[in-house]
Amino acid sequence: MKKGFLNISVGIILIFFSAVSALLLSYLSRDAIHVQEKVLESIDNTYTKIMYVSGANIWKKFLTENAAFWDYIQKESDPYKNTSLVFNTNFKYNLNSTREVVYTLVSTTTTYVYVDKYINVIFALKKDGKIIDQGISFDFGWPGI
Repeated sequence: MKKGFLNISVGIILIFFSAVSALLLSYLSRDAIHVQEKVLESIDNTYTKIMYVSGANIWKKFLTENAAFWDYIQKESDPYKNTSLVFNTNFKYNLNSTREVVYTLVSTTTTYVYVDKYINVIFALKKDGKIIDQGISFDFGWPGI
């Protein structure tokens, strides 16, 4: 029998080490994918908060500059005549592949109480056209004046 570079015992040992190294690499790559998902989730949550705060700041400025016209913005007697502001933005990131997410913040007045001097605005956020389950509501005005 000829002796070659690779005999049966060396071949079995090489197969064993390659299987162990493949197992370790799969574990490390799974962790890397998990870390990427956590980073993207954190970025998405932070950007969602920024969108809500930005929308609230836009409404605050709009209602402050148009304080005399609140009856036209939201009728106290007719809750179905309301005002909506839509704010669109694109968010692009590159973590292994480039991805662009389109955020749309839809805010609508729901209640105007003349006596208490406040307007309620609800916010809904769409991410790539799909409504996110969470929403938020802000009260603007000067209650007690």
